[in-house]
Amino acid sequence: MRRSWINLALPIGLPIGLLAGLQTAAAGEPCCPAPEGLRIAGFVDASYLGNLQQRGDSFRLDQVELDLEHHAADGLVLRADLQTDGDGELAVEQGFVKLPLPLVPAYALSVGKFNAPMGVELLDAPDMFQFSHSLLFDFGLPTNLTGALLEGPLAGPVDLKLFVVNGWDVNNDTNASRSFGGRVGADLGLWGALGASFISGREDGVKTGGPEDLQVFDLDYLIRPRDNLCLFAELNLGSVKPVGGSSLAWSGALLGGHYDFTPVWGATLRYDWLTDDDGVLFGPVGTENQTRSSLTAALTAAAAPGRTVLLEVRLDGSDQDAFQDADDAPASSTLGLALEFTQTF
Repeated sequence: MRRSWINLALPIGLPIGLLAGLQTAAAGEPCCPAPEGLRIAGFVDASYLGNLQQRGDSFRLDQVELDLEHHAADGLVLRADLQTDGDGELAVEQGFVKLPLPLVPAYALSVGKFNAPMGVELLDAPDMFQFSHSLLFDFGLPTNLTGALLEGPLAGPVDLKLFVVNGWDVNNDTNASRSFGGRVGADLGLWGALGASFISGREDGVKTGGPEDLQVFDLDYLIRPRDNLCLFAELNLGSVKPVGGSSLAWSGALLGGHYDFTPVWGATLRYDWLTDDDGVLFGPVGTENQTRSSLTAALTAAAAPGRTVLLEVRLDGSDQDAFQDADDAPASSTLGLALEFTQTF
């Protein structure tokens, strides 16, 4: 479930020792067979949030997720992530069959619906350092893809993921074209981890409301100078060309870091910005050009095994009056506060 501060939804982070909330560039589930049997996991995510600009607040049950994963003797993996929100809406976040290739067992092929292997941030609440996702995650990247994913080692510390999918966040394709993309990750040892990903294809109204050719290139970097310190960055470049129209572009970047003071207490700081030169991502608010930024600070506490409490403060700003105050008057910024509770099982 995609989460956005602007839309008043909530999730949480974990200690850096688990590298929560970030995709390491050379990461990826191992393609070799794992112990057989059914594995059951999941989490409950609840929160209290308020918008200081609009002077509103609310308790929420944001997400309940049940993850089922079965490993067969021949290396085949069945995965299903089932989730619901506080309104009882049931959805399938992921659902795929994954099996090693017979002639190249180091590689695996997954078919079904899976999280998009793009960007530095992950989707679910227990995998996050902060409550909210960045602007890059919310506006510049797909969340889930339905299709086929091939993954495995490329050479040494470098791994490769290639996919052919229906499109951005759609289960059933609405046109005769497919989108394709991939990710190359490199574990640089003491120098960190680097990942480069892309997606390209014909979409139906993801950004412009009609048929369009959409491409995104995303570069992410992560380094751990110390065991309790993690620094990360991301660059996002995208363009969309409506059929019969001119190409429209956006660009954005992210800088952040997480520091664990103790095994229990940690803090995260993230700054990101997104320039929508042609009104593709945010829509023409006042004028077509808009640049948004967000500054987010979070304090995390690992209260018990699998249990995290997170307090986040986030300031969003724009060079246009893209927000509203308590009187519904246009405003160029908004300030939010979130307190979140997450328990995994």
